[in-house]
Amino acid sequence: MQKFTFYILKIVVTVVTLLFVLDAFYTFIHVKKGEPRNKVQYLQTIKNKQFDYIFLGSSRVLNGVDETVFSDKKVLNLGMLGQTLNETKLMLDILNEYNINANTICIQIDGDSGVQKESTLSTYAFVPLLDIDKVKTHFKNNNYDETLINIPFARYMNYGHKFGLRELCIKILKKQSALSFGFSPLQKNDKITIQPYIFKEENIPSKEQLQTLIETGNTYNMKIRFFTAPYYQAKNSKLFDKIKNEFNILYYGNMFTDKNYFYDPIHLNSEGSNKFTKTLIQELDANN
Repeated sequence: MQKFTFYILKIVVTVVTLLFVLDAFYTFIHVKKGEPRNKVQYLQTIKNKQFDYIFLGSSRVLNGVDETVFSDKKVLNLGMLGQTLNETKLMLDILNEYNINANTICIQIDGDSGVQKESTLSTYAFVPLLDIDKVKTHFKNNNYDETLINIPFARYMNYGHKFGLRELCIKILKKQSALSFGFSPLQKNDKITIQPYIFKEENIPSKEQLQTLIETGNTYNMKIRFFTAPYYQAKNSKLFDKIKNEFNILYYGNMFTDKNYFYDPIHLNSEGSNKFTKTLIQELDANN
C-alpha cells in the first residue's frame, strides 16, 4: 500500500511539475518570442511609444477607422472583434503597463456598448498576460473560470484553439501573421441585406461604465475622448441622447444615409470608412 501511495504521489508531482513547465514555456513563447499574432502581442513590440491618436473599440473601430488617412500623424487602431467596454478598460491598463500613450485616446461608444458579456473573440488575446496584476484582476472580476488563474497551463488548454501546438510552432518559427494590426477594410458585399439599425435601451452603456473609463484615463494621465461611428439609418437614437450629451460624445451615427457606404447595418465598407475617418480627423484636430 505504501508503494502504491508513493507511486500515485510521484505521478501527481510529475503532472503538476509538467503543467508548471508547460505554462512557463507557452507564456515565454507567446509573450517574449516570435512575431506578434494579435494586437495585444503587437503592443509588446511598441513599448514606450507616443502617438497622436489611439483608437479603441470593437469591430466598428477595426473596420471603420482608417488610420492611413492620418498621413501626418502617428495613429494606432486597436479595434478588436467583439471588444466590450470591460476589455477596453483592460486595454488602457495594458497601454499603461507598456508605457504607451497618445495625445488623445479615442474610444468608440455605441448602442451595444452596454452589453456586459465578455467576448472570447478578443479576451483570448490577454490570456498569456495573466501574470500581470491588472489582467488577473480583470479575469477575477468578470466571473471567468478560476481554474484559468489558479491551475497552471489551464488557460492554454481552455483556449487551445488559439494557443495550440500549431500556433506555438508558428510563434517559434517567427511566422508573420496575415492579420492587420490596424485598420481592416471591408469591401461592399451585395449579398448582405442592409436594414436600419435599431437602438435598444438595455444595450445602451451606463454612466458608470463610461465614468470608469474616464477615471482610468485620469489615473494613467490619458486624455479620453468618446465617439460613435456611423450606423445605417439608425432608429430610436433618442435613447442614446442622454449619455451622448452628458459625455460630449462625437456622434456620427446618422452621418450616412446611403447604403453604398456600408458593409452591413453597423459596419462601414472601405469607401465609407475612408470618408468617415476624414471627417473624424477634422473634428478631433479642431478639439485638440
